Amino acid sequence: MTSLMYAIVNNNLEIAKFLIKHSANVGVVDNDGSTALIYAARNTDVGIIKRLIKAGSDVNAVNARGETSLLNASRRGGLSIVRVLVESGANIDATDFKNRTPVIVAAGSGDVDLVRFLWKSGADTNRLKDNIRMLLHAAESGNLEGVRQLLGEDCDVNIVAVVKRTLLMCAAEFGAMEIVQILVENGADVDATDRHNCTPLLHAAKSRNWDVVRFLVSRGANVNISMDDGSTSLLYAARGNRADVVQFLVEAGADVNASDSNNRTPLLEAAHEGNLTVVTLLVNNGADVNYIGIDGQTALMHAAAKGNLPVVRFLTQSGAEINIVDKTGWTTLMHATQSGNLDVVQYLLNAGADVSIANNDGWTAIFIACTQGCTGIQRLLMQNTPHDHQTKREMSTQIPVNCFIAAFDIKLQQFTGSENIGGEYRTLWLDAEVVIKLFVPEASVTTFAHEVAVWHRLRHPNVIKLYGACDIGHNFFVCEWASNGSLVEYISACEKRGERKTPWKFLHEAALGLAYLHERKIVHGNLCSNSILVGADEKVKLADFHMSGSTAISSGGRSDMGYGSFCWQAPELLKGEAASLASDIYSFCLCVMAAEAWDPKTDPRYYAPVSMTVDLTTLATQMCSNDPDSRLSASAVVRELESLALQESNEQQQSQLKLEPIAHASEYKDGKLLRLWQKLQNVVSTVAVDLPPKLIFRELSELYDSLRVEKRPIILLDQFYELIAGCIGAINVGSDQYRILRLSSTKAQGRSMTSIYRRIDALWDAIGDVHSDKRKQRREEQRLELREAFISELSQTIIVLGELETDEARNTFVAFLKHEIDDHGSSYTKAQLTMFKKAYNDLNASLKSDVVATVPKWFLPWYELEIDGANFLAEGAFGEVYRAKWPESEVVVKQVKFTNSDKSDSGISHSLSATLPTIIHASSVEKTRKEMREMFEHEVNIWLGLSHPHVVRLFGACHIGTPLFACEYASNGSLDKYLRQYPNEIWSKLHEAALGVQYLHSRGIIHGDLKCNNIVIGGDNKAKVTDFGLSAANVVTGAWHWVAPECLESCQLLQIFMR
Repeated sequence: MTSLMYAIVNNNLEIAKFLIKHSANVGVVDNDGSTALIYAARNTDVGIIKRLIKAGSDVNAVNARGETSLLNASRRGGLSIVRVLVESGANIDATDFKNRTPVIVAAGSGDVDLVRFLWKSGADTNRLKDNIRMLLHAAESGNLEGVRQLLGEDCDVNIVAVVKRTLLMCAAEFGAMEIVQILVENGADVDATDRHNCTPLLHAAKSRNWDVVRFLVSRGANVNISMDDGSTSLLYAARGNRADVVQFLVEAGADVNASDSNNRTPLLEAAHEGNLTVVTLLVNNGADVNYIGIDGQTALMHAAAKGNLPVVRFLTQSGAEINIVDKTGWTTLMHATQSGNLDVVQYLLNAGADVSIANNDGWTAIFIACTQGCTGIQRLLMQNTPHDHQTKREMSTQIPVNCFIAAFDIKLQQFTGSENIGGEYRTLWLDAEVVIKLFVPEASVTTFAHEVAVWHRLRHPNVIKLYGACDIGHNFFVCEWASNGSLVEYISACEKRGERKTPWKFLHEAALGLAYLHERKIVHGNLCSNSILVGADEKVKLADFHMSGSTAISSGGRSDMGYGSFCWQAPELLKGEAASLASDIYSFCLCVMAAEAWDPKTDPRYYAPVSMTVDLTTLATQMCSNDPDSRLSASAVVRELESLALQESNEQQQSQLKLEPIAHASEYKDGKLLRLWQKLQNVVSTVAVDLPPKLIFRELSELYDSLRVEKRPIILLDQFYELIAGCIGAINVGSDQYRILRLSSTKAQGRSMTSIYRRIDALWDAIGDVHSDKRKQRREEQRLELREAFISELSQTIIVLGELETDEARNTFVAFLKHEIDDHGSSYTKAQLTMFKKAYNDLNASLKSDVVATVPKWFLPWYELEIDGANFLAEGAFGEVYRAKWPESEVVVKQVKFTNSDKSDSGISHSLSATLPTIIHASSVEKTRKEMREMFEHEVNIWLGLSHPHVVRLFGACHIGTPLFACEYASNGSLDKYLRQYPNEIWSKLHEAALGVQYLHSRGIIHGDLKCNNIVIGGDNKAKVTDFGLSAANVVTGAWHWVAPECLESCQLLQIFMR
């Protein structure tokens, strides 16, 4: 825009005259194509117009909208300016982009004198056509005076445009009431129709010009004429929620049941809009309450879908059918459930709604409540579900006996509503705090019994515990109470209290739980922020998984299970594909995002943390790939999150190290570190070059050289000293175990050395190492080389048999192969897996023992446990106890001895899990190794069936090689040590321990070795019973001073329950 244009637009006439006088370029056009003259014709006096024309401005210039100076002047209504432009040669018939000429524009402005001037000036080439267009334009513009003047020119009031629109239709559509009145008074046809069969009345109703509607009806307009699509004026009034107009039209004879082409009646529209007054008017005037629309839905369904209780109540009381189904099989109850309105659902149930009806997809109202997360409605529907006694009896026969919990043992305390604690009710189970989760048959493709059996086998520190289930009445699970709620809620709450809780440690724990499920081919299927919970021990627990996918995974890793909350689902699930391990990874990534936000209300679909590091951004990209096959595996996610958690931990440790005293490595404990290092060198010198210990020693050497460069914090030297001691213990094993380690390189070598690598990395990080990526790359290359060597040697069965010299070594290795095939087959190619199976069959055939013929469900390979000698806890005649990692979670490992300790003054332990040597008659004969192994397996089978908040949980056991148990880690130690620190809690802890003993007795199990050492305190500060004499039969298993007198007198362990 030039200075001249700017002055004209802003009506600075003196400046404009000055610029024109001093030869401003009047022919310049702006970005819109407008000239100074086009702008001047809009809002300037005739003097500026004359000066611009005299200066050479083009009177016929056209801008991008087709506007000329004359068109703008005609629209403004300035006759003097129009006259100057016409006299200067302006094109009187020029048209804009709407094909409007100056005379038509003038008519719209209502300036009749201007219209006459233009006609006389030559615009009157087609009087009738222009008159119609002028009238239509005037009517659409609502220009009353223009219409009056033009009608005075002997114009036909019923003239029509090309699309058959009359003047009355235009005025009615635009709500020009006075023009409508003039046109009707001059004989306009109130029932004329355009090409869509739309009358003036319908135009007015469609545009919601209700005063016009009333006027036209009062002047005889037909209220029942319908458009081509069947719409009537009453339909529009009902849709517009105008009860007064509806009543007026009904009284005028409108058909209340007339429907459009979509079978929509006024009542259906009113119910959809939720207007009770309109609904009542229509029903009271004969509207069909059970009329079915094109989608099969009734007015009651529409009202229920909107959650409108008053309309639902009125329609039901007026005879609307409740259990009718639409074309997709949905009932009114289903629509109400999806709306989330508890009151409407309750009313429909009271009115006889059928809960058991399933739609075309097989969904019931209960299933819909589950997918919507409406726990209150879900509970209400469950209470109204018909109970099929026969079905329950059939299912109860399949539920494991040790899982059954009688309903009368349960005392409901509180309905949790929207709380995320693992279930719907907080409950007391024989006075122990638990939660109850209702079973929803429609949300599962398997039976209740199947889900109980599968869930009961899941034993991991980061998976919510199932204690048992009941199938009498409504089916329900009894499970662990996650008292700290969801992870997102927990972090948010800590932040509000001023406690800094970053999510990486917790997310790493959640990933461990997910990896555990995936290794067992179980798809979680319902991952969202509300399914990642935090227990009282501040450990993350996965909950709300759909067990129905546990045995239905295809070769592609997909399941037939149901879906979780839609906003957390992977894209392929929304397209109708089945849930898979990969879809779990996508959903888990969204959980990571939500946890990073610390906001329970975060919608994961639209959130990306602004402070995401490069590592986290890369991780999210790999987890949320649109291609399911390109997403990371759960084990890879575990490693990535562990790295983020360790990075955070190391940053905190470095700040603490600044305050620690320092010393030189050569001075540490008067040279003790140097002597231990020399011992390690001697041990490693006997190891083959290609074995992991030699590779680890190289890294230790690099770390040792770095530590010796300068004085270091003594705490770091302590850790390095313990690390060397642990390495010596790990390397100094029997030859058979070495052969197994080498042959089992893919898993055994990795697991056995992972804890050492972890401690090496922690020390490197503490001293500020910058070469961690190179070390990781080197380790990965070594791992792949070992794997290829393993696969190559495994193909030669004779070589393997030669390496494994003893039956026990062969048993162990064959068990390893079996476990790899069953649980880690996806880690290998199809050809490699085929070779695995052949080697397993060949080796298994050569065994003299049937110990690995069938690997039990509780089998936990020794190489999956990271047992570190630095974490030794206790020792007794039964064996040794260590704190360990499995695979990354903290557990306790109890290695069992099959022979007596020389230090023991008593006979062999009758219970392999007892914590002290037992006393037996001197004449007792030592059991054979086979008998002892059978007893070990018997104890495992019993312990595995125990699940209670106050009994230490068994995760698994290994019966091949050195037998061992892996169980829950009680971080607060034994009862006696705990009470020394917290003496005021003595009675509460003893009560909790008594609850554990009560549970054992209810299962017909006698502990047989109760003492303070065998009552421990978990990370949740709950007392738990452990080390019970499970196989006790007729001998005393406890230490003398803890044993009841009657047992000492008869040397019989009587079945006397403690009170």
